[in-house]
Amino acid sequence: MNILANDGIDPAGKEILEQAGFKVDTNKIAQEDLPEKLRFYDGIIVRSATTVRESLMDACGDRLKFIGRAGVGLDNIDVEAAKDRNILVLNTPAASSLSVA
Repeated sequence: MNILANDGIDPAGKEILEQAGFKVDTNKIAQEDLPEKLRFYDGIIVRSATTVRESLMDACGDRLKFIGRAGVGLDNIDVEAAKDRNILVLNTPAASSLSVA
């Protein structure tokens, strides 16, 4: 499974995913180039810089299986459009708890 970590990923997180058998690409793809490039990935992990809207999901065809949000909110992801396409949406709601505390 190919994953694009478009807004970066901690090296430890990348290592965990790779040890689980995933191929993780950390090369940043510009938002305007994502419709062409994301169709080669099974999943995308974003923070707040990348938006994943309905038109981007449509450009991926049936390949995109999940969208991971490394952060609390989901305002940059069209959750309803993902649900309509059976794309799993995940986030990390407690990720910033220690930093904030």
